[in-house]
Amino acid sequence: MIKHLIGLIFLASLLFSCTPKIVVTKSKQHITVNDLSISWRYGNEVNPIYIPTIDSVMRGIIEKFNRKNHSFKIHKAMDSEDVGMTIDFENGKFVSNSQITTSYIVTALGTILTPVLVFHATDSKLILLFWYFPVDKISYTATFSPLVVESKVPLYIDGDIKSGTTFLKKRTRIEKIGRILNNSIYHILYDFDPHTVNNKNIKKN
Repeated sequence: MIKHLIGLIFLASLLFSCTPKIVVTKSKQHITVNDLSISWRYGNEVNPIYIPTIDSVMRGIIEKFNRKNHSFKIHKAMDSEDVGMTIDFENGKFVSNSQITTSYIVTALGTILTPVLVFHATDSKLILLFWYFPVDKISYTATFSPLVVESKVPLYIDGDIKSGTTFLKKRTRIEKIGRILNNSIYHILYDFDPHTVNNKNIKKN
């Protein structure tokens, strides 16, 4: 029984922790300015534990993007200037230790005890399994001003980043979300560069 449980939890850790999910809605638009100002801000639903990592990721994106041969530069917007791209982080859920413990208990019951009980109660005609694996999550909306894109109205792009928590340490989980966020935001900027379509020398990573 114990070996069976450990095997199932290990399998779940591979499925839910090592396969993060990124959802980004794209639009065929291009940046029309030579220097794009970027601002980011946090809603009340964002767990403060993420803020230092997100700030670091955004600074890293600016530095990395400007090193490459893109058709425009980016910089963090000053208080007095119009912002070309605003990123609103609206939800930042970080799973607590108690929730992780609960997931292990629920999964143990769902993969060992429940199947046995149902198996006997239904005269061996039915086997029922269930499990619970919580995920860390960050959601954001990137808004482009009509002053910097081809669109004549503000352009919105939604991002939804999820990563499993099974068997991962706190620091590792935060860093993992940061890496996924970095790729997500950087690829948005990459796809908005009109030069990247025909310039194979500009790599996304």
